Amino acid sequence: MQAFQLLRQGSVILGAILLPNLGVEQEVIGHFEQLLYIGYSLSFFWVAGLIQGLLSSFTDYSAADRQRFLFSAYGLFTTISCLVLLILLIFPNLVFSVFTKGQALSYYHIFIVYLFLNTPTFLLENIFLLRKEYSKIYYYGFFSFFIYLAALIIPILMAYDFWYVLFGLAITAFLKHIYLLFLVGRLKLNQLDSGLLKKWLILSLPLIAYALLGGLMQTFDGWIINYWYEGDPKQFAIFRYGARELPLVLALTAAFGSAILPEVREDIQKSLKSIKEKSLRLYHLLFPVSIVLLVFSDLWFPFVFTSAFRESVILFDIYLLIVSSRVVFSRTLLVGLQDNQMVLFISFAELLINIGLSFYLIQIWGLAGVAMATLVAFSLEKLFLCLYLGFRHGIPVHAYTNLRFWGAYTFIMFFLFILKYTGVFSFANL
Repeated sequence: MQAFQLLRQGSVILGAILLPNLGVEQEVIGHFEQLLYIGYSLSFFWVAGLIQGLLSSFTDYSAADRQRFLFSAYGLFTTISCLVLLILLIFPNLVFSVFTKGQALSYYHIFIVYLFLNTPTFLLENIFLLRKEYSKIYYYGFFSFFIYLAALIIPILMAYDFWYVLFGLAITAFLKHIYLLFLVGRLKLNQLDSGLLKKWLILSLPLIAYALLGGLMQTFDGWIINYWYEGDPKQFAIFRYGARELPLVLALTAAFGSAILPEVREDIQKSLKSIKEKSLRLYHLLFPVSIVLLVFSDLWFPFVFTSAFRESVILFDIYLLIVSSRVVFSRTLLVGLQDNQMVLFISFAELLINIGLSFYLIQIWGLAGVAMATLVAFSLEKLFLCLYLGFRHGIPVHAYTNLRFWGAYTFIMFFLFILKYTGVFSFANL
């Protein structure tokens, strides 16, 4: 799963690198990023919540019930995707009014076809995980990686309009959806299990709400940029290119958190030791990479993304600091313990902090102020989760986190960031 998430995140970031280097105009990139932002805003929360509910409860069922569970999961995902599609088709002006301050977007209709076909395919890698068909996760990951980049690059190299890029992405989503249908068809079922769906939804609703609140962080960040800069696609592109967490961090931590959930559910004490040992390996990989990228970002970022995105450097540096929170897995433990209500409450507090700080800091630091608000809110959320896990469940943070290495790496990163942006030392001149 870590390899798969790395391939998925890698394809997205590599695609983002290639677009400006292949001569795609910044305004077109901005429209594309705004479309992705709308798709994310309307789908991520329920996809993430339902999948976490699936992973944390699947082992509780018999073999026969598991088959019905997977069939019903496809039915529910497809139904919700249809509802999202209808909303986007019927109310485009409302969508633009909410997300882009009324600015219409090019390639809108072909994009929503892609979104409809692609969203249910997030089940695929999780089906492989639950069935313990681990090799298929690798194969599917490599297939998705190359077909995504091909759909992105080939139309541009052939000098076609950017519409054909979205058309190519829709074709890739169609192929993945056909494969998902093939897997579902092998279950030889033809009716959704309302009882399983009800249990799944009851368990998942707090997780969906949590994911919604977490997703609203990114949604709000995009919204305030569009609001403050009057829907300017260039400013939006600058923000989106910089306000990205390192794909390696996202891929490995997200996959680790998902993969460890069944173990947490089965044996909490065993999982604590496992999380502490395995997360330490992540520290030794993710922190050094993040530190090197932070130190030399003034040199490599404009080179990789072209000078058009030089203003994105400070945003990227701020988002690099989030690694310190990502590698603490308190939320994973609470989800595995099915203590989701407090997770939801803390997420709501995080959102309020982010909104308040963003409105204040954007007036002082512009785009960087929004990124800084996200960093502060995310860090406080993780602190609150750790404190609650300790007080409510008696699980102190040192039981699942190697504090000595985590503290040392975190101090180094923040110290170097402060040196860099207070002008004490110019790392670009090294």
